[in-house]
Amino acid sequence: MSDKLQNGWVATRLAEVVSAQKGKKPKVLRTSPAGNFVPYLDIHAIEKGEVRQFAEKISSKVATKNDLFVVWDGARSGWVGTGITGAIGSTIMALTPKMVESNYLRYFLTSQFQTINSNTRGTGIPHVDPEIFWNLEVPLAPLNEQRRIMMKVEALLGKVHTCKQRLSKIPGILKRFRQAVLAAACSGRLTADWREENQIVESASELFAKIKTQRQRRYSEECRQSFAVGKRKPKHPDSNERSRNVVGDLPAIPESWGYFRLEELCHLITDGTHKTPQYKVRGVPFLSVKNVRPFLVRDDDIKFISEEEHRWINARCNPEKGDILYTKVGATFGYAAINDRNYPFSIFVSLALIKPVTPFFSSAYAELVMNSDIVFNQARERVSGIGTPDLHLIEIRDFRAPLPPLKEQKEIVRRVEALFAFANQIEVRYAKGKVHVDKITQSILAKAFRGELVPQDPNDESASVLLDRIRRNNIQQQKQKQADKHEK
Repeated sequence: MSDKLQNGWVATRLAEVVSAQKGKKPKVLRTSPAGNFVPYLDIHAIEKGEVRQFAEKISSKVATKNDLFVVWDGARSGWVGTGITGAIGSTIMALTPKMVESNYLRYFLTSQFQTINSNTRGTGIPHVDPEIFWNLEVPLAPLNEQRRIMMKVEALLGKVHTCKQRLSKIPGILKRFRQAVLAAACSGRLTADWREENQIVESASELFAKIKTQRQRRYSEECRQSFAVGKRKPKHPDSNERSRNVVGDLPAIPESWGYFRLEELCHLITDGTHKTPQYKVRGVPFLSVKNVRPFLVRDDDIKFISEEEHRWINARCNPEKGDILYTKVGATFGYAAINDRNYPFSIFVSLALIKPVTPFFSSAYAELVMNSDIVFNQARERVSGIGTPDLHLIEIRDFRAPLPPLKEQKEIVRRVEALFAFANQIEVRYAKGKVHVDKITQSILAKAFRGELVPQDPNDESASVLLDRIRRNNIQQQKQKQADKHEK
């Protein structure tokens, strides 16, 4: 670094320009302030400015708000921040700059975070490597130039921060946009203009009659197949026990639409095995709630079971392409996705399997409905369980789903897919923008410590003179410590 320094700059070791003290855990900690207690400066207090504990001052090491605080232990080793006057936490190293602008050193250490954090010591909990840390080569600018650099850095990083804040709102905006699209789609508002231009030749009640016929036809075929192999007649879906919960208010829908119980629109609504299987290193994929998100079946972190156990599970619950997987257990209940996997698999009890009566209740439209607030609000009212939310099948079967005419279902799906594609494009641009903005901070700091942010002033005192003064002061302090030690 030293051969690239600006005129008047000088390279020095970090250890020469700071004094340091490692924090320790005080004998007494309390949650409220008292006369002989000071704020306890852990990582949370330094980063968030929120003091959660107070330390006994007499048994603590105390630093001031002008010091720098470096995380010395843990996954974030090397992170640096400023704080308030208080007791230094046991995982913190406090640095006091010597005749150097505090923020100048702060941002220098920030620019070195990757170097510090990726070269830690320790096999369990990582720790900052003192050999690397104290020997970091600091490009020391003249003191006045340090101040000018920091003014420029603060101004630029302020703009970066504003940009990050604006970018951080985009995921929330896109989430609300998608939910608004689904709400409009499943209430008929999205296709209001389409209905004005297209004559409805078949109402939802007429479509529902076809669904009933199709359900009965499939059930009769299942009975025939069971009789042919000597098995007992399968249970009719309409014989399932019904929920006693009262349906709440539902959004208004067009006259040509209708609300129907979800079970009446499907051949089958069941869930996966209630018994935890014996997992294998390889075999048949076994999916659970973690593998399903809205409109997405995820292949990552899949477990495997034996072929024999797969056949046993799928005799009752057989996911087929075009079926809907619906999360019913845990904090992420209420997510739906079409099964578009090209391989056989089994599912756990945390997932419900929904087989829509296609084509009259299309899988693509059913997926929209199951991810909409119309259904989720019903799920939220009916979920039970202490600690872990659980949606019972009896409640899922009783969800009321809006059913439009078949042609309108197709138009709804087409419009939603177009709007979601637009949102996806924005999401991709957001991700690229976020990466770019994250890199800007390091770019600004790199330029700052190469002396490329502000013009130099030939009247500034050279950094070599400043460093000589710091070194003389260090020698005097060391002599004073030895003298004090000798007197004791």
